[in-house]
Parts: sequence; C-alpha cells; structure tokens
Amino acid sequence: MSKERSLWAAENNNQKERGMAQIFRSALCVAGNSLHRQTRSVSFYGVIFFTFLFWELFTWNIKGLAQAGGYGITPYLLPHFFASGVFEKYGLFLLILLTCDAPFMGENSLYAICRSGKMTWVTGKILYIFALNIIFQLILFLSQLIVLLPYAGISREWGSVLYTAAKNPESISGYSGYGSVSDSLISAMTPAEAVAKQMLLCIFLGSVIGVITFFINGLTKKAAGSVIMAGAVLASDFLGHTDRLFGTSYAKLSPFGWLNLESYVNGNYKYGTNLVWLAVIFAVCVILICAAVKGNRIKLAE
Repeated sequence: MSKERSLWAAENNNQKERGMAQIFRSALCVAGNSLHRQTRSVSFYGVIFFTFLFWELFTWNIKGLAQAGGYGITPYLLPHFFASGVFEKYGLFLLILLTCDAPFMGENSLYAICRSGKMTWVTGKILYIFALNIIFQLILFLSQLIVLLPYAGISREWGSVLYTAAKNPESISGYSGYGSVSDSLISAMTPAEAVAKQMLLCIFLGSVIGVITFFINGLTKKAAGSVIMAGAVLASDFLGHTDRLFGTSYAKLSPFGWLNLESYVNGNYKYGTNLVWLAVIFAVCVILICAAVKGNRIKLAE
C-alpha cells in the first residue's frame, strides 16, 4: 500500500472516531495555524506594502487640503477609495493577492491532513479564507490612520476636509495626489454606515475570490486561479466601458463591480441582494471544493 493510501486510511478511521464538536475545534486549529503561517509569507507582506503605497497615493492631495486649512482628516476614506475608479481595481487586486497561494499547501500539510482529516482540513482552510479577509479589512482601515498622520482626526461626522473635498473637488485639485471624495456617499450615508457596508462587501467578495482561487488552483495544481481572477477584474472593467458606450448592462453581472457604494446610492444595485448573491456564490464554491476533494479531483497530496 502506498504512503498516500495508508495516510488516507488512517485519516478516515480518525474521522469516524471524532464528534462534530471535535471536528469544528480541529478546523479552527487549522485556520489558526494557517493565519500564523500567513504572517510569515511573502504575499502577506506584499499586500501590506501595497496597501500603504495605495493609501499614500490616494491621500496625498487630501492631506494637502488638511494642512492648508489646519483641520484633521476623519478616517472614513475606505468607501471613497473603492468609489474612485482606478483605486477600486487596486483594491480588488489586493484581495486577489491575499489568497493567491490557495489551497495553502505547506511542507507539513500532508501530516496535518492525516491528523485532522481531509474534510476537516478543508473546512479549516475555508474558515481561514473568511478570517483572513476580516483581518485584511482591519489592516486596510488602520493603515489609512497611519498614512494620515499627523492629520488624522476623530469625529462621528465626515468632517470639514472630506466634506469640502466632496462638495468642491477643485479644492484638492491643486495638490499632487490621486484621491477623490464622493459627494453622493457623503450626502446619502453616515460615515459609520458607509464604512461598515464597504467592509462587509469587501469581506464577502474577498472570501468568494479566495474559494474560487482555491477551487481552480486545486484542480490545475498551478496558480491559475489568481490569474483568472485578475483577468476577470479587467474583464469587468471592460464591461463597464461597454455599458457606457452601448447602453448595455453587462457589468451588473460581474461581482467585481459591486464594491462601489455609489452604485447603490444611485439605484443601480440593491445592497442586500448583492450580499445574498455573494453568500450563494461562496456556498456553491465551498460545495464544489468539498465534492472535488472527496472525489479526489483536488489532490491534497501525491
């Protein structure tokens, strides 16, 4: 009997002896170990580096306005970052880079799978994808605070700097930088509502990107998933241009265009509907991953 068959036989016996509570605890351990391992990966530090770089590029002109007026900048730029067009694509590429190495196989993965069980290991990795996207949103929010120093200010409202930049875009045009502030978002939402909705959309879409990447990479045994996701982002942008030229609505079919909260304010999308669709896509991808692993289509070890 081969080494792989012996390990899978032992794993199946272990699965039968464990209850659901133990399986869930094991899955949480797998997710926790994966998060610990991720903090030492090159891709994770690459995401952090580009996060700070993009925030610096985005906030430079807004900080110029704050310096000139002597006011603080409230840390509610996240919705405006994803409403800015170009930076929305950068944000999507960060979400892709975050899980580009799915299914996250390491040198000790075979033994971890044997110890926990294939399905428990996969469940842990899916929990890890979801948790990683939550952590990344916290990093994305906190990193803007660091970049905004020493102009960061705390308020329940949008604040004079963001309000001025939204109502009078020319006020920041004289400073170098690429940031923009959406007037429609400031008029329609409170800062807490806008930031919370933006984070939730990013977490759900990032998790969908992660499980799709997991599925494709697992089938192909290459990093094809992240390449396909990047291509899909560019295709979504192309569909947006097609809509403007020919009056079509193809871009609405792409989840990669759902991050812009302006589209919900303008009535182009329904927020709850898109969240449900993202949850459904996530669930379907999880089912496909589990079926592929169980059917040995995705081989977790050779």
